[in-house]
Amino acid sequence: MRQWSHYTIETKRSAVLAILSGQTARAVEKATGIDHHLLAAWVRAYQQDGDQALVAYRRTRRYPAALKAQVVAEYQTGGTSLRKLCVKYDISNPGLCAKWVNQATAS
Repeated sequence: MRQWSHYTIETKRSAVLAILSGQTARAVEKATGIDHHLLAAWVRAYQQDGDQALVAYRRTRRYPAALKAQVVAEYQTGGTSLRKLCVKYDISNPGLCAKWVNQATAS
């Protein structure tokens, strides 16, 4: 679920390639003003899906209940992090997965 972004694909690609060429995310953050956490997320997405990962979508993605339950079950059995599960299931926001886990735990 990639959110709409005001950064162009060229800006994202330039920042990602700078990091992949050896610059630190903090150095790129200083140069561009883009948060280093966001830069790190772009790098992970780029490494997984290439340029297509840098394209922003305007619509919000909805996840089926079965997928949510599967993510929660895998997380609760241990052995993997929410971030790794997000990569595995193409969910761009680990906070969303954490929300699913919290809701399942509360019920």
